Amino acid sequence: MRYCPKCGSEIDEGIVFCPTCGADCSPNTNNSGSGTTGASFASSGNQTSTICPKCGGSNISFQRESSGVQGYHKTTALCKSCGNTWTTANDLTNRNLSNSSSSKSKSVALILCIFLGYFGVHHFYVGKVGMGILYFFTAGLCGIGWIIDIIRILAGSFKDSQGNVLQ
Repeated sequence: MRYCPKCGSEIDEGIVFCPTCGADCSPNTNNSGSGTTGASFASSGNQTSTICPKCGGSNISFQRESSGVQGYHKTTALCKSCGNTWTTANDLTNRNLSNSSSSKSKSVALILCIFLGYFGVHHFYVGKVGMGILYFFTAGLCGIGWIIDIIRILAGSFKDSQGNVLQ
């Protein structure tokens, strides 16, 4: 177990960026990075064991991006030699995001869909305003989208605007 030099949080071996503060925690790093639009690159040069899968070069930079969802971060590697980019293996700090549930109720969405689905009210309820407007002006996509949505809600595959399954 290692500790982040910036915030002191515990980090697992092999993790390049701290999941708490985002600091570069790669071994033997001088923590100097150059800023780019919206993210920072931490130059690792020859100081990590990461090599480019395309050219085999070791002049690699890492970019850590946040999606706005707490705990989810994506780390992208950039080879400065050939320009190849790829997502590193340590890109998720919260691996259970796909199984998170919504604060919206499945039964409420089903009732709204059955009785007011032609007007897209169930889409407005889960935060999908664009789809709600589309359903409103097309009478539930001519009734076909309305029926499909009833089936999707019953099957549990209908999601809210954040991509979370209804509870």
